[in-house]
Amino acid sequence: MSRVTARLVTAGSCLLLAGLVTTLFVLAALQLGKYSQIDIYIGAAWVFTLSLIISSPILVPLIRKKLKGE
Repeated sequence: MSRVTARLVTAGSCLLLAGLVTTLFVLAALQLGKYSQIDIYIGAAWVFTLSLIISSPILVPLIRKKLKGE
């Protein structure tokens, strides 16, 4: 696998995980129903940013190891 493809796979995995966590947050906030739309939007941006920061150092070494094993 080329370097560019490996980097795209790594970035896509981190973004996908952050997006899934953000989706769960938005669904939970909408289900509770006691938060305004702006609160949910700001919270979603905050959750996406934090989950991307947290997932990147965890996923990048795992994905690199798995791609090198191929």
